[in-house]
Amino acid sequence: MDPAPTIETVLHALRALYHSPNTLEKEQASKWLENFQKSVFAWSIADQLLAHRDDPEACYFAAHTIKTKIQHHFYELPGTSHHSLRDSLLNHISSCDSQTSVVVTQLSLAIADLALLMAAWENAVADLLTKFAPNPASYPVLLEILTVLPEELMNKTLRIGANRRAEVTEQLSKTFEGVHQFLVACLSGYYTDQQLCGRLFKCLGSWFSVGAVPDGEIRQSPLLEALFHYLMDLSSQSTLHEAATDCLCSALYKCEDMTRYGHLAQSLFERIMNLSSTYAQCAAQSDTDRCLNFARIFTEMAESFLEALIQFPNKGLGNFSQLELICSTLDNEAYEVTEISFNFWYSLSEHLYQVDDTSLNSQFSPYVQKLILALCKHVQLDQDHDGILEQSEDFYDFRLRTSDLIKDVIFIVSSTKLFRELLTHLNPSLTWNVTESYLFVMTAIAGNMEPKEDIIVPHVINLVLTEYCNPPVRHHAALTFTCISLLGGFKEWIKHNPQILNPALQLLLSCLRIPKLSNMAATSLDLICTECMEEKQMMDNLPTLLQVVKDVDSFHITTDGTVRLIKAAAVILSKFPNEQLLCEGIRELCKYQVVPLEKLVEDSSSLSSKDRATKKDPGFWLDRLTSVVRYGVPAVKNGHHPCYQVIAELWATFAKVCNRYQSDVKTIEKCCRCIRFAIRNLGGSFTPLLEPLVTLMVSLYSQHLHSCYLYLGAILVDVFGANCHCIKGLLHMTEALAMPTFELLSKPNGLVLHSDTVDDFFRLCLRFLQRDRLVLLSSSITSPMLKCAIAAATLQHRDANASVMRFLVEMFNVPSPSSSKKALNAESTTTYTLVAEQLQREGPVLVDTLLQCCVSALPSSLMIDVADVFMSLLTFDRPSVSTWLENSLKSLPTESTGGVVTATAQQLKNFHSGVTSATDARDITPMLKDFLILYR
Repeated sequence: MDPAPTIETVLHALRALYHSPNTLEKEQASKWLENFQKSVFAWSIADQLLAHRDDPEACYFAAHTIKTKIQHHFYELPGTSHHSLRDSLLNHISSCDSQTSVVVTQLSLAIADLALLMAAWENAVADLLTKFAPNPASYPVLLEILTVLPEELMNKTLRIGANRRAEVTEQLSKTFEGVHQFLVACLSGYYTDQQLCGRLFKCLGSWFSVGAVPDGEIRQSPLLEALFHYLMDLSSQSTLHEAATDCLCSALYKCEDMTRYGHLAQSLFERIMNLSSTYAQCAAQSDTDRCLNFARIFTEMAESFLEALIQFPNKGLGNFSQLELICSTLDNEAYEVTEISFNFWYSLSEHLYQVDDTSLNSQFSPYVQKLILALCKHVQLDQDHDGILEQSEDFYDFRLRTSDLIKDVIFIVSSTKLFRELLTHLNPSLTWNVTESYLFVMTAIAGNMEPKEDIIVPHVINLVLTEYCNPPVRHHAALTFTCISLLGGFKEWIKHNPQILNPALQLLLSCLRIPKLSNMAATSLDLICTECMEEKQMMDNLPTLLQVVKDVDSFHITTDGTVRLIKAAAVILSKFPNEQLLCEGIRELCKYQVVPLEKLVEDSSSLSSKDRATKKDPGFWLDRLTSVVRYGVPAVKNGHHPCYQVIAELWATFAKVCNRYQSDVKTIEKCCRCIRFAIRNLGGSFTPLLEPLVTLMVSLYSQHLHSCYLYLGAILVDVFGANCHCIKGLLHMTEALAMPTFELLSKPNGLVLHSDTVDDFFRLCLRFLQRDRLVLLSSSITSPMLKCAIAAATLQHRDANASVMRFLVEMFNVPSPSSSKKALNAESTTTYTLVAEQLQREGPVLVDTLLQCCVSALPSSLMIDVADVFMSLLTFDRPSVSTWLENSLKSLPTESTGGVVTATAQQLKNFHSGVTSATDARDITPMLKDFLILYR
């Protein structure tokens, strides 16, 4: 933006943005203002605009601009102007009307961010207290700044680094006494002002959240007295009650560190136990909002004291009275209240599973049993509910989460014990929805039942087959739906008790023709057929299943249900001992999908968006065909394959689809997926089809650049890469696919825009390295391939980055003459030489890129992959990597624009020493994560 705009120009753009009736003018104004905020002129003009206090829109825009500039462009300001910026912001916020809260918030954030970035402002909190605390009119402003300051400490946008974060946290702890005095003064002067009290609790919670509240006099603080007073006062405003809850939860979260907050933890534990009666009152009055708040408090306390619960059960801070508190929330009429505690139960089960102590489990078992029995009530459908529960409903999601939780905690109680308990609740007098709820919970446990159990499970299955589903339309559809799901859950038990198999299959087959039940019936058929595929009775039912697949379009069943149904038939067919009958069966299943697919291919009409997922969509039939090929064609790595001829016949259809829909990426992806399973299952028998497939792939990829062809190429290399007769052709394929890929990814922002291509291309390269490293390294594409990998190493796309990193690890996973115990043969020596040449050319850039991955580019969760690459490089050539890393570290800034120390010389030295001396990637990963936070 050149030259600098005038204030009038900015005001004109703001008026257009907020008031112009012309949409185009609004868009143009928005774009112009966005560019203005990025310009260096925004600093001074925004400062001037803040003086326009009679124009709230201009003031807000100016305050927001200053905040944004500090967060993202602080480097633009010379150090000499930092003090004047601070003074200007303090003057502006002093002059703000407390009613203009949005402007105050933006300015408060700007001041807080400046205090964090400006190392020279050493006593920021003390200065703020000195300036604003004496004047009650300034309390709202000071409260806002003191609230957002600790919050901004964790703002990743600022990238202040771990050193500065630790320094500021220590400063905040030292100044908390003054802050506490100010908060108490506010409280004593405005105790009945519930809005202000809410802001006090929010501020205190903010300081708790960063660990800046010392474990001292805060235990006796009037602030905590007021907090618990308002929590127990049922007439307090809901916003105040929530603010008090937030503050208390922040304090409890920090109490997990018993060594630092042991006294506060004990004090809060005693106070919270006294909230039980207040919660009961709220529950009796159906005050859901307050009940939710109390549930949060009880749960947060139990989560913070979980270690004590496990190590010292029912003693001290491990007292089970807190479990009773949580269990009291399980009976609340609102399932949302019960759901608050789910995270605690997950954490408890994880800890108990790791400890693996039966006697300890038994102490928690009664509480888990209470949980599950309470959940039986919460998952109940309304008695007047019509049909089955739709997946789009919130209650469906809750039941799903409930099922997942029960599966996670059931080991604490014992599946058999709980099943027996649930069975005692089932009786003919129950309404359908109560019965359904118990069966729904049983479904979550069914997979854990011992196959040898011969009393409870047979009784439940008998109830399903003879009472609840005889006939399937006898009871409410939702009850029958859950019964069908329960049968699927018993798949393993049925496998070991095959006398139940035929009755179960007959019920499920009959339910396929009932619209509301067909999809679940298909799902349970899939589960049982997959588990019991080798049972003789399954073979006896195969003709019926094949007929069902043939008639599937006459049922009211979704695409997913159809695919599952086809899979159920295919898995049984794959175990057919007669090769000829197997081949005929697969051909027949394929024909049901190929005939309509061929008709679509021959149809000249174009595929529209409304045709997706209908019979006019080739993907509709390809999904079904994939299910046949994936599950029906048995996997044979070498030798004659009984289904080769069927796949050879399918090849013509695949080729037609790829040519007919060559520009439609969704169809091509589905077709490639089907071909992928054909290749995997046929193994070496696919060889005659290899050349025509590669020719088609290379031709179509050069035109449309669908990355699924790269993925298919990786499959081909994986399957045929060890075949000396195929490797040359596979190299030509890889080279042909690589050239347009390099061109695509080298375009502006190409790596980001085409992350799928990055993922699939380096998956292909990795497979080639694993199958025949020397052939690939001798190719002309090796150098650009490595350069491309280095450029892509900073991609934040998880899958693409993982493929790149795995490729880099494998690239240098080569034995060197010095590390090998035996002399290298000629091939290994040549391989080592080729890799060494590549590393000497690209090594400095690669190491520097890996360092940038740590400093700025990648999230902490991806450091494990970066560590693997470092280890691979160090193993190959430790001295060179050590030198390159040292040089890269020297180029890193050690101090920010605001004078904040990012990394000390000793920290850089320790990092270099630690990484370069490591012998295991698992040792490097924590070093990278620790180094990462120095710059973020």
